[in-house]
Amino acid sequence: MNNFSPRLKKCVSQGDLTIKDLTYWFDRPYPTLWTWVYDGREPRGSKGFRRKLYERLDLLEHAIKKGLGFPVPDDMSDRSPERKKHIRGVRDGLEANGVPALRPA
Repeated sequence: MNNFSPRLKKCVSQGDLTIKDLTYWFDRPYPTLWTWVYDGREPRGSKGFRRKLYERLDLLEHAIKKGLGFPVPDDMSDRSPERKKHIRGVRDGLEANGVPALRPA
């Protein structure tokens, strides 16, 4: 795999996201996301855990590319509780409905 960090950096740039935004998307702590983005570290853990993180990265890339909630609307400041709800809502909606183009047959 070993391409998580560069892809995540691209999402931060193209989606105008903060590290805090990524904590909402991946449900991981801020220091973990910081190391993934800025230290270039790859996720560690079980194969299933890593697969789930890569699936969420696929969904994030898809959402950004298709303009599905990203960039986050300008009226949602970084500290806004609505921002957290928005990001998780986009993620949960995509996970619930699936994105057939991203799922192998």
